[in-house]
Amino acid sequence: MGKKGFIAVLIAVVVLFVAFVAVGTQQRDGDASAAPGGLLGRLMKSASGQSEVPLRDLSADCLKPGGVLVVQAGCKLKVPAGGDGLRTVRLAATQGSVEVSAPLPDPKGGPPRTVSKELTAGKDVNVAVGKDGAVISLSCLSCKLRIGG
Repeated sequence: MGKKGFIAVLIAVVVLFVAFVAVGTQQRDGDASAAPGGLLGRLMKSASGQSEVPLRDLSADCLKPGGVLVVQAGCKLKVPAGGDGLRTVRLAATQGSVEVSAPLPDPKGGPPRTVSKELTAGKDVNVAVGKDGAVISLSCLSCKLRIGG
């Protein structure tokens, strides 16, 4: 391949990268906790080794059919132990404002620390869960969330 062929391939790679970033970050407001959607998000997830915890594995008193959480004051979403590495639970606020608190696993094996995030309707968050599982605390007066993307 000559110099012109190499430059053409390089330009194609740059154009594809820009296209993936544009598609993957579409409709995001710059929230650092929000993972890109679309093809870029799937590529990042597969590269990082993270997987989403299946809905069937989650349990909570406030969990309704279809992955809807109806919270009055508070609710504990239980994520069982399992998997080999880091997993995620995606929560999207659909009604009201809710505080999400969860233990953040230490990648070095140390004790987890609790982190919190305030979600308003229309916003979402990916909660990282280690192999030992976790309990995600949801606090609000009255709110609804959806599990998954």
